Amino acid sequence: MSKKILVVQPDLRAYRVSFFMELYNNYKFFQLLHYGKKTFNKDFEMLKKPRIKEIAGFKWIFNFSKLIDNNDIIIVPFDIHWLNFFLLSNKSLEKIIFWGHGLGKSKIANKLKLIVGRKVGAIVTYSELGRETLIKNGLSKEQVFVAHNTIHIPNHELTDCGKDGYFLYVGRLQFRKRLDIFITALSNHRDVFGDVKLVIVGDGEVERKRLEQFAKDLNVFNNVIFKPGTINNDELKTIYMNAKCYVSPGHVGLGVLHSFSYGVPVICIRNDYHAPEVENIDGTNGFICDSIEDFEQKLLELEKTGYNDLAKNAYSHYVEKRTNSNMVSGFISAINYVKTKED
Repeated sequence: MSKKILVVQPDLRAYRVSFFMELYNNYKFFQLLHYGKKTFNKDFEMLKKPRIKEIAGFKWIFNFSKLIDNNDIIIVPFDIHWLNFFLLSNKSLEKIIFWGHGLGKSKIANKLKLIVGRKVGAIVTYSELGRETLIKNGLSKEQVFVAHNTIHIPNHELTDCGKDGYFLYVGRLQFRKRLDIFITALSNHRDVFGDVKLVIVGDGEVERKRLEQFAKDLNVFNNVIFKPGTINNDELKTIYMNAKCYVSPGHVGLGVLHSFSYGVPVICIRNDYHAPEVENIDGTNGFICDSIEDFEQKLLELEKTGYNDLAKNAYSHYVEKRTNSNMVSGFISAINYVKTKED
């Protein structure tokens, strides 16, 4: 008998839709419940949304017990701010698959996650490190699965442009991305970089103005080009295909895999603020540098040796390990594990 599966997604982002469509195609009895404003696909969406009460960042879903009773497996965020998921009976918890980063920085939150996590059917993490951390903290290795977080790029292609392209950043303009570090590198090493450009694609007026003034102060304003943000895949492909390297010194996330999907390697600096996607950078497809000095030195070396091998490895990593199908397979393994336990 087929199991009824419900996925609870607080805010359904557009980049997630293709993933849920592929997961839906694997299961006949599948519904998606999300709380975003946008409706994506009526075939697998539960359109009647329950009432939610929010206080101080914590959320309560009214009548959530009915959703538990009407479904065999429920995939929910591994996030203690959604109180219902952590206050269920042991019998109901056996239906639950938690999905998220794993443990966070809060010791209190982590303690609660581990207590409840031992009782749920399974846990799916974004990365291998997330899984390893849970297992080191006492969870069963059979219970924890990995579905590497990714982004579906329908027009992915190896667009290696060699050494003659520009440096690129795509995403929201935020101070935490620390693009000023790269602009400083342009200024410090004019003899090597010459007229090479940094193309910044994204929105954020306050940070844009700060970076513009910063570039003017360092006399490299002509080397920095600002373009508005876009989610159009054709426009983005044109932008990426002329880039030799993606730079985000302060923080990286899904931009790593977006870049890899077009054969663009990524250079960043090691810190505590990166999203789990940084784990995809392994030294063959980009570099996580240990310091600002190391960051500048690596860029100078690559200006001499080129980016071709990194570009090919970046693209191979995406198409072989980080497509939607790879992510879906992690969920299928977790769902089958819970189904086996219930049977």
